[in-house]
Amino acid sequence: MLASGAAVAGPSDASEFAIRWAVVEGGPSKAAEVMALLKPGKEVEKPDVYSVAYFSVTLPADAPSGFTAGLREPTKKTPQSTWKYRGEAGFPAPALAQWACPLKNADKAKDEVDYSFATNGAPTKAYSRSCTARGTVSQVAPAALGAKPKGCTVTMTRLESDGLKVEEWVLARGDVVLEVSMEGLDTEESLKKFDIEVRAKLVPLGVKPLNRSKSELGADC
Repeated sequence: MLASGAAVAGPSDASEFAIRWAVVEGGPSKAAEVMALLKPGKEVEKPDVYSVAYFSVTLPADAPSGFTAGLREPTKKTPQSTWKYRGEAGFPAPALAQWACPLKNADKAKDEVDYSFATNGAPTKAYSRSCTARGTVSQVAPAALGAKPKGCTVTMTRLESDGLKVEEWVLARGDVVLEVSMEGLDTEESLKKFDIEVRAKLVPLGVKPLNRSKSELGADC
């Protein structure tokens, strides 16, 4: 079970809509450029800069069937650790509030539907369940998880304005990937909003959407 007082975030149909691309393949090449294009004249919050390390893990015995697991350690001023399951067949049992996060002293957890726009323009849909604990992986990951650094350290800069996030990722091999995301609900209305306000404006500028998730890209050493 999650630690007493842990926050279970958002409604069960909370969703994130995203599009990401490698700048070497075309399209805008800087997060600030993208934000100016999509939110002209809007105030932009001060950038957040993170260092993100990725780890290989041993899948727990109670891991839901059909789901992959990932572990990362994002650090801004202080480190935290995030465990995430990701699959395509709906949220796993038990319900989020009864779920036992594998990390020690987890204080946040959420279920989320993830929509990513791929090369052909059609969105792919996945289900994720994640939890976060304050501290490094070495402090909060039990030995049974067999967490080992993958040697992938990513630098991520995030801009936010008017409900939109733009992230600029410098991957371990030096490649730069941009991602634009927006939160919403698992509805046709939210999907259409993102398609009109984001995807349809970026593709004519040369953006070639990537099929891989951000976790897959970041953990690829």
